[in-house]
Amino acid sequence: MFKNIITKDTFLSRVIRRLCDPVLIYTVLTLTSIMYHYTEDHYILYGLLAAALGLVVFTVFDFINKHHIIGAFLYLSVGFLFLIASRAAINTGHEDYPITFLLWFITPQDSVDFNAYYTFAIFILFTFFMASVIYYFNKVRYRIFMNFLIFIIPFAIYGKEYEKMPTAFILLLAVGYIVMMIMYRQLTERDGVKIVGKKTVWSSIAVYSAVFAAVAAIIPKPAIEANRDYLDMLIDADALTDKLVAALNVFRDTTEPDIFSSNRDNNIIYYAKADEPLRLKTTTFSSYDYSTDTWKVIDHDTKYDHRGAYYELRFFETGKLLEEIGNVVERRPEIAKRYGIEPFSSNDITFPDTAELSVRLASGRGQFMPIPDGVCEITEVKTDAELAKIRSNLLYADDSFFYGNDVVKYRYSRDSFFSYPRNKELSDMLCIDDYEDLLRECSEYSDSKVISDSLYSYRYIDELLDYGSSDSIKALSDDIVAGLNSDYEKAVAMVNYFLDEDFVYDLDFQKEKNANAVDFLFKDKRGVCYEFATSMVLLARAAGIPARLDIGYNMHDYDPDDEMFYIRGKDSHAFPELYIRGVGWMSFEPTVPSDGDFAANKNNSMRSLTQAGVFILILTFIILIAIKLSPVVSHKMFLLRVKNKSPEDKVVLSVLRIRKLCRIDGTLTSNEASELLMMTIGTDISEEAFNFDSIVYGQNKAAPEQGEAAINTYLGIYEKLHGRKRSKGKREKQLDPTAKGGV
Repeated sequence: MFKNIITKDTFLSRVIRRLCDPVLIYTVLTLTSIMYHYTEDHYILYGLLAAALGLVVFTVFDFINKHHIIGAFLYLSVGFLFLIASRAAINTGHEDYPITFLLWFITPQDSVDFNAYYTFAIFILFTFFMASVIYYFNKVRYRIFMNFLIFIIPFAIYGKEYEKMPTAFILLLAVGYIVMMIMYRQLTERDGVKIVGKKTVWSSIAVYSAVFAAVAAIIPKPAIEANRDYLDMLIDADALTDKLVAALNVFRDTTEPDIFSSNRDNNIIYYAKADEPLRLKTTTFSSYDYSTDTWKVIDHDTKYDHRGAYYELRFFETGKLLEEIGNVVERRPEIAKRYGIEPFSSNDITFPDTAELSVRLASGRGQFMPIPDGVCEITEVKTDAELAKIRSNLLYADDSFFYGNDVVKYRYSRDSFFSYPRNKELSDMLCIDDYEDLLRECSEYSDSKVISDSLYSYRYIDELLDYGSSDSIKALSDDIVAGLNSDYEKAVAMVNYFLDEDFVYDLDFQKEKNANAVDFLFKDKRGVCYEFATSMVLLARAAGIPARLDIGYNMHDYDPDDEMFYIRGKDSHAFPELYIRGVGWMSFEPTVPSDGDFAANKNNSMRSLTQAGVFILILTFIILIAIKLSPVVSHKMFLLRVKNKSPEDKVVLSVLRIRKLCRIDGTLTSNEASELLMMTIGTDISEEAFNFDSIVYGQNKAAPEQGEAAINTYLGIYEKLHGRKRSKGKREKQLDPTAKGGV
C-alpha cells in the first residue's frame, strides 16, 4: 500500500519522496544537533520544524536549479524573507532582555538566561545557511572538501564551549557524511551517466555505514590537548570582558545549575600571591528553589556593613567571637551559669596563625574582588573604586568597578582553628538551643562588633534554615549527624558522607530536566561542585545549622617561576558556608576529588562512544542474522498468507513471490521471467506466467486447481534454492546463467 502511494504522482507522494531525500534528512539531522546545543528541552520540536522548512526550501532549490536566472532572484527573495524573520525574532527577544543578540551568541550558553526568540533566530539563520550549502555541495556541484567543512560545523559549535555532543549525534552525523560522500560522489546520475543496480549498491552502503560507525566508535582515539592561546589572541579580551561583565551583572542575583559543568574558560581572571591554595568567594546566595534548582540572593546577602577606606572595613580573626563571648561571661559569671557554659575562659583560646594574600584583577572589570575564608583585615588596596563591605564578607566596588591591575591585599587566619582541642571544646560548649539569646544578652554587656555582626545573621534565621521541608533530606541529615552534638562535628560528618558513599565528580554528567538536590542525593550521586555544595547546605539546614551557598574560585594553578597562582575562568567553584556557633561563618569542601578532571571526563566521553560502537556492531550482527533467516521466515509467512486466498490471488501472489525469491528484475515480462527461470534453474513456470497475465491484464478468473498448482510450483522452486542438501555456493551457481556448467 505504501509503495502504491509513493509511486503515484500526487501531492502526498511528492511530499513523502521529498522527506525520504537523503540530503534533506542529513540537513535536518545537522540542524537538530545544532539546536540541541541551544535548547536541550525542545530540540525534537526544532527537528520537526527543520523538516517542514527544509521541505519547502528544497522544493524552491529544485526550481532554482532548473531556472538559473529566475532562480537567482528567487533565492535572494527567500534569503531576504529568512533575514526578516530572524530580525523580527531578535528584536522581540531584545525586549526586557539585558544583552544584545551578538553578545548572547558569543557568550557561553550556561552563563546567560534562555531566550526563546534569540534561539529561534539562530534556528532561522542556520536553517537557511545549512540548507543552502548542503544542497549546493551535494546536488548541484559536489565538493568533498566543502562537505567536510559543513560536517564539522556542529562539532565546532559544541567545541567553542567545551560542551560534549551526545553520542547519538556524533555517530549519526558521521554516518550521514559517509552516505553523502558515497551517494553524490559515486551514485549521482548526471552528464548522461546512468547508474544501474542502485538497490543492490544501497545494501552494501548500509552495511559499510554500520561497520564504519561501529569501528570508528570502538577504535581508541588519541589524546589531544588543544592550545587555544592563538584563538584567544584574536579577540580584544579586555574590551569584550568589560562589555560582558557589565551586561551580565543583571544575572548575579541568581545562579544557574549548569554554570560549572560546562565551564572550560582558560582565560586568566585574577593573579594571586599566597603561601597556599585557598578558596576565594565572590558571591553568596541564601534562597534555594527546588523547582528550578537555582539559588537567589536575599537581603542578608547584599546588605552593606560599611563603606569607606579599606582600613575602616571590619573583619575579624577566626576565634574572635569566642574570645568576646568569653570576656563577657568572665565579667558576668551569672550568664555562664544561666546558659550552662561554665567554666568558660577566653584565656584558653588559641588563635591560628595568619598569612598574607594578594589578589590582582588580570583584565576587564568587576564589582566584587575575591575574598579568602577567615579574612582578618585588608592591609592594602590599589584601586580608584569606592569600597564597601557586605555583611556576608564580600568586598564590593560601590557605584563603580574594580579594573584590570587593581590589587587588594588581605591578612587571613589559616584553617587550623579546630586542630586545637580546647578551641573545639569551647566551641562545642556554645552549641546550645538558646545560643541566640546568649548572643543577645552578651551584646548588652559588650560593644563588640563581632557579637553584633553575628547576632545580625539571626535576623534571617528562617531563610538560613530553610531546606524546603523535604522529608527525605531531613531523614538523611538526621542519619548523618546521629549521635553528634557540635556544629563542627556535624559539618565534618556531612563532608565525609560524600566521600564514603561513592559520590562522583563528573563534569559531563547531564542531569534530567527538573532534577534538583534530592535527585543528586538519592538517585544520581553524580555531578559537579554546584550539586555537592547545594546538597550540603540543605543537609546542614535540616540539622539546624544556618548555611548558605558561596560562589567564587579555587586557587590551584601555581607557577613557581612567577611565584603566583593563576586563577582562570574554569577555576570557578561553589562551596557551602556554615555558621558554627561560637566561631561564626566557615566554608567547607564537600566536593569529592575528581580523577583527572577534564581528561577523565574526556575518557568518559570516549567510553560512551565506544559503548555505542559496540552496540551498533552487535545490532548490525543481529540484523545480518535476521537477513540470513529472512527467506525462511518470509516463506512461512507467505504460506500462511495465501492459505485462505482465492485461486486468482494464489496465482498472482505465487508468481510475484517467485520473482522476488529469484531476484528477477521488475522490467522483465512474465514470459521473459519464465524463460530466465527455465535457463537458470530448470523450472518451467510458463503456465503460471500465462495465468498471471490472464488474471492481471485480462481480469479473468482462475480455477481452484490453478491456484494450488501455482503454490506447488513456488514450493518446488523454494526447495531447489533452499533445500538442506544444497550448499550456498551451489545455489549461487544455479542462479548465475553465466557460470560454467550451470543448469
